[in-house]
Amino acid sequence: MIYGAFIGTQEAVYLNKYNQNKITALVLDGTISSFTAIAAAQSPPASENIIRQNLISPYSAKEDIKSIKDIPELFIYSQFDEQVPFKEEQLVFKNALGPKSFFIYNGRHLQAMRVDPTGVMNEINKLIH
Repeated sequence: MIYGAFIGTQEAVYLNKYNQNKITALVLDGTISSFTAIAAAQSPPASENIIRQNLISPYSAKEDIKSIKDIPELFIYSQFDEQVPFKEEQLVFKNALGPKSFFIYNGRHLQAMRVDPTGVMNEINKLIH
């Protein structure tokens, strides 16, 4: 199983894409669709277009996830996440081929294990069993 969080979700999806025969599950916590998208989301509105045109992402979870087949995927997200826009998470989830599930908790960025450790572990257990 691979567990990626925030920026690490990019690498987790990329590693999974090229090692599908070695990985049993993928957990993505606070997923971003690409480095470019998160940089644009975190910048002033006047800079967004410049960033999107000039920042090239070495990985793109929104694209790489389309190549992962038959590996269970769990997406963890909070609607109160101040770092990752919900549309980023939804885009990667939409592109995932599944089987996939979505766990939403009430807390800040990457706080699922503090806010609801039992809920997270129950979802992970469902994923790997």
